[in-house]
Amino acid sequence: LALLQQEELFEKGLLKDHFLRVSDLLKLYLSRRFEHRLLEKTTEEINGELQEKVETQVLRKINRALELCDRAKFAQYHPSVDENSQLFIRLKDIVEKCRPSKEELGI
Repeated sequence: LALLQQEELFEKGLLKDHFLRVSDLLKLYLSRRFEHRLLEKTTEEINGELQEKVETQVLRKINRALELCDRAKFAQYHPSVDENSQLFIRLKDIVEKCRPSKEELGI
């Protein structure tokens, strides 16, 4: 996420590229974390796959993040600077909440 922010695609006005990268990074993380192939799935399909694996509140954050990316990629929506900042806060929270437990890690 930090590397993506350093690329400054959002600040350069490359919104579609920026939100495509954000979406792909989130899907890749979730794919690896939960051992599902999610890169080619829609937001709705991802919701169905993860429904029993993550808490409802976390799933809502995942959906909101992906929906914002979808609107920016496909609906010519131009998120504000604040929406983009909130997105990165949400992404960091998703990663934190989805972190494997000590039991999962065998610790």
